[in-house]
Amino acid sequence: MRRVFLLVLCSCTLLVPPVLAQEAEGEPSRLRVATSIAPPFVIEDDDGSLSGIDVELWNRVADRLGVETSWEVTDVTQALDAVQSGEADAAMAALTISREREAALDFSHAYFNTGLGIVVSQDGNGGLGLLSIVSSIFSAAFLQAVGALALVLMISGLLMWLLERKKNNEQFKASVRGLGDGFWWSAVTMTTVGYGDKAPVTFGGRLVALIWMFTSIIIIAAFTGSIASAITVGALDDKVRGPEDLPNVRVAAPEGTTAADYLRDNGVRPTQTESVEAALLLLEDGEVDAVVHDAPVLQSLAQERPGVRVLEATFAPQSYGIALQQGSDLREEVNRAVLAETRGRDWNDLLERYLGR
Repeated sequence: MRRVFLLVLCSCTLLVPPVLAQEAEGEPSRLRVATSIAPPFVIEDDDGSLSGIDVELWNRVADRLGVETSWEVTDVTQALDAVQSGEADAAMAALTISREREAALDFSHAYFNTGLGIVVSQDGNGGLGLLSIVSSIFSAAFLQAVGALALVLMISGLLMWLLERKKNNEQFKASVRGLGDGFWWSAVTMTTVGYGDKAPVTFGGRLVALIWMFTSIIIIAAFTGSIASAITVGALDDKVRGPEDLPNVRVAAPEGTTAADYLRDNGVRPTQTESVEAALLLLEDGEVDAVVHDAPVLQSLAQERPGVRVLEATFAPQSYGIALQQGSDLREEVNRAVLAETRGRDWNDLLERYLGR
């Protein structure tokens, strides 16, 4: 009977997760968590302490697990490698759950959903300078619109001259010079200047004039809109307006990130940097045209850099999770803690504090 009891006791001990086993002994375990600076999820303060969404979430998870935490700051690639090799128990640094990473690691339930974003220079590749406006005015599209308008004016003037040249020879001369009179009348009528030096007297001429006056209202409105559009679009004609433009420009992305993987999978060869900050420095120095990374991280960093701006559109949806070793005994406990925290009342307050409304 005593042997049976000892066997049962030993079996139960083996089934207890390491965290709980050490708690039972009265010695709180200390988990090593690898991370990488990624504001607003992981922020390194002036005194070297860490804060941010990920840090606060993990601290709450650790409280639920009854463990202490030892943070190890490194880059994303080394953080994931540390978990895989067992040098760290977990990694948390706005880590996207991807197929490639899931093949080597286990991830907790997702706690944040986002997408990739693009940062470009604040002044883009255009701006509202005089040179940009002049180049827009003399663009091929604009000159084509002017040519089309001139053709319409000539047709209207020619029609008026044909109807008026016999009975209104004083204003619309019967000679070739009368074509200029017709063009002049057509132009001043369309622009509503109306000098009054030329006016039709025949029924056909007046009918054409009436139709032309109403038609001119539509033409002027459309032409004005075309001019404004040509100048605005030309002045703000950035090389990068969305992910579809990335294959045609110079792009930077942090090494070992899902952003770099996305670019390579879509035919883009990015300049890979050690960090997001290093990539942004390349953008500010004009060495690249865009930086691709997680949208909330870019938005946070761009606030401190007046020379760059984040495009509104996000793409390549992704979810953040806590990286653990494959088969880790912590996974179930961490999942329950993450679900409890992200579905609690304080979660939205935490996000709003770092991300705003």
